[in-house]
Amino acid sequence: MKSLKHLTVLVFVLIGFLSCTNDYELKKEANKQLGVEEIFKNYNNKLKKEVVQKKGGKFWQAVKVALADVAAGVGSFLVMDWITDGEGEFITAGVVSAAAGAASDAVSTSFNGSGIGSFDIKYKLPDHYAKWDLGERHNDILRNVYHHNIQIDQYILSIYGEEVLSVFNSDEVVQMKSKILDISTNYLNSGFELDYLVEEYKKQELISQNVAIVFTHLQEGLLLCNSDTDVSLLLSFYSKNIMDSKELQEKEKESLFIALSIARSSLNYWVNFTRQTN
Repeated sequence: MKSLKHLTVLVFVLIGFLSCTNDYELKKEANKQLGVEEIFKNYNNKLKKEVVQKKGGKFWQAVKVALADVAAGVGSFLVMDWITDGEGEFITAGVVSAAAGAASDAVSTSFNGSGIGSFDIKYKLPDHYAKWDLGERHNDILRNVYHHNIQIDQYILSIYGEEVLSVFNSDEVVQMKSKILDISTNYLNSGFELDYLVEEYKKQELISQNVAIVFTHLQEGLLLCNSDTDVSLLLSFYSKNIMDSKELQEKEKESLFIALSIARSSLNYWVNFTRQTN
């Protein structure tokens, strides 16, 4: 049986989705001024004043596990496009996410559940970006591959078909999985050091500078929340401002909407999760 750490990364390189763009080049330099950065900073500062913080609890731990899911999904999406049929359709392996947090030792050995009870974040992607809503696919991978021990290749083949399985096992994806596995393992060993998570994804050229800026504020904001209502409001606020931004490239926006989708679903999954024990 594959180790849980490897399952972590395997699970999210998988969901293939189709896009019709092939002209995106990852820009690693940020805009000189990213307007949404100040907007998100002000929102987080408002949260600091209004929300009573309870850092260190199991909700906080669930957030840090979910952030590894989110980072992996964003990182895989931004750098991977393949021609699949010779007619301009591209498959994007965007699903390295479930893995990065799902099978880390923090989850597999110590995170037995939050004890919070019913937790239901409400967030819907804007219609224009609805096809990038990967959150529930992410959770399906967790349920079936990670928690019910279905082999990853079998799962991909049965749900997404041979073409996606071929992409999943390609040299490019294998290399990306290796990078993300290393980052996830080191993130765990650092005690969930969030600065490491963002900086290493940038260093490995898995996310752009602009995406890193937004993701840094998103992770700070999530850690300032105490309830599903707090998270729902935060995701909706970030969503509107990402959509309205004139500075973020379209591909960066798509990756960030994937991030918001996975943040919603991954947190709902892990906060409500109770490990079955014998």
